[in-house]
Amino acid sequence: MWWAPGGHIAVAVFERIRNMVRSARGKVAAAPVNYLKLLPATYVVLVLVVGYMLLTVTADLVNPIRLFQ
Repeated sequence: MWWAPGGHIAVAVFERIRNMVRSARGKVAAAPVNYLKLLPATYVVLVLVVGYMLLTVTADLVNPIRLFQ
């Protein structure tokens, strides 16, 4: 599954950008991000994705798109 490490990639990109900003300001690189502190944000994104999925499935069942009528 090519999409599985997406969260790890997002955190790595965040750390890289954060350290680039810190080095531009003359500071040393910060410690790695604590993944446990990111769990609330992960849960919010998960709820949004599942909510969007349920909304689209419900809309498709209630009023499906009819092509080529």
